[in-house]
Order: sequence, then structure tokens, then C-alpha cells
Amino acid sequence: MKKISTDAKRSDFLKLIKESDRGCVSVVCEFFNKRLAAILVTAVVAKIIKKKSIRRLDFDGKIKLAHASKLITSEQSKALNAIRELRNHANHTDIEFSLENMGVIAHLKILDKYAAMINSDRLMDFEDILGKIEDENMRRFEFLVTTYQIYEELQKKLYELFEML
Repeated sequence: MKKISTDAKRSDFLKLIKESDRGCVSVVCEFFNKRLAAILVTAVVAKIIKKKSIRRLDFDGKIKLAHASKLITSEQSKALNAIRELRNHANHTDIEFSLENMGVIAHLKILDKYAAMINSDRLMDFEDILGKIEDENMRRFEFLVTTYQIYEELQKKLYELFEML
């Protein structure tokens, strides 16, 4: 089985530090949307539901299907829904979206809580660039590190499914 490089995705996440908060959240959500589709298509679910039907599901539908099929845990479902809600807020607000807003921070706390269960030292995995991040980009950097850790967990799930085939 060919392994997908997680380093490439790490760099994809880190490139988003230059995006606006709105753009950053939207692109990260699309990364998760595509990864969840790959998990669903690879899983047994794909034998029951046509692949085209899975790809047509919106992100919320993919989260619900993956959770109902026990492909993701309740905690992963909550984290993915927090990312989805952040994306919806970013894309449907008429005021400037910022990761510093109080309502947004509540969603970030859900992500932080889940990511801490995975790896409490997650910022240390990015020690090589931590010193290069400007203060005004620190919240965005933390969001990217947190979501990357969650993304890696989904990546592991995809590898497990490939190995079962």
C-alpha cells in the first residue's frame, strides 16, 4: 500500500498562516471534507452507498454518516462539527471574522480539548517554526496546529481502512 505523506499536509496547513482568518478556516474545513469523503468511500459504507452519493453529501452529512457508521468517535464528531460551525460562521457573517472573537473562541476550545487528548505537546511538534510566528498570527497558528493534529488522526483511520482491504 502506498502511504500518503503527512508532511505534505503539514506544509499545506502551515501555508495558511498567510491567509485571513476567514480563508484559513474555509480551506481547513475543505481539507477535512475531502479526508472524510475518502474515509467513507474506502470504508464498508461505500459498498452500501454509491461513491457518487457520498461525494455529494455536504460536510455535515459526511460527519453524521461517518459517526453513525462508527468510523469516527463522538469526540471526533464534535471536533469536526466545531470546524464546520467555524466555517459556517466565517462564510456567513457580514462582520469581519476573526479567530479572536469570543463566539469563535468557544469553538476553538472544543478543538483544543479534543486535540489535547491526542497530543498534549502538539505545539512542540512545530517547534521548528514556533519562533518565526508573529504575535498577531499566533491564534491562527494555534488553530492550524490543532486542526492538523485532528487531521492526522483521520489520516490514521484512513490507513487502517486501507490495511483492512
